[in-house]
Amino acid sequence: MKNITVLFLVVLLALGSGFAHAQDFVKVDATVKNYPVTFTSAEKFAAKVKTDFTREDEKARAIFTWIALNIQYDKSPAAKGRNAIKFSYSTPAERTAALAKIENDLANTTLKLKKGVCHGYAMLFAVVAKKVGLESEVVYGNAKSVPADIGKAPKKQPCLECG
Repeated sequence: MKNITVLFLVVLLALGSGFAHAQDFVKVDATVKNYPVTFTSAEKFAAKVKTDFTREDEKARAIFTWIALNIQYDKSPAAKGRNAIKFSYSTPAERTAALAKIENDLANTTLKLKKGVCHGYAMLFAVVAKKVGLESEVVYGNAKSVPADIGKAPKKQPCLECG
């Protein structure tokens, strides 16, 4: 009987702590819904998040929520070409600087246009997350949106992280 009581209390605590965190996100979402619908730069977006939130999970949720509410998926044919990236470098430091500029430019373009494709969404989140002190990682990959593509190798795409 004692083990059942302890187990019951542990389950209640687990459920209660999950509920408390969900309530935190309700507050975060409510705060973010009052943000401007546009920001002129990733720096200004990040500054707003840093002003309003201190916990890492709240900052991440605030960035996610604002992007989800305010950035539209760009279905236009021009959207694919907008993400074409080419650059050259001579040293690892030049490569790092070039990649940081490309990422920042894509994040700011996504903010300015208020629309983007997967890469734009990911870069906007990553750049703002970095500016508020969070670690994030963009995972590159290929999506299969047509059943006929399943099992086929993806077309060769340039890889920013491949060097």
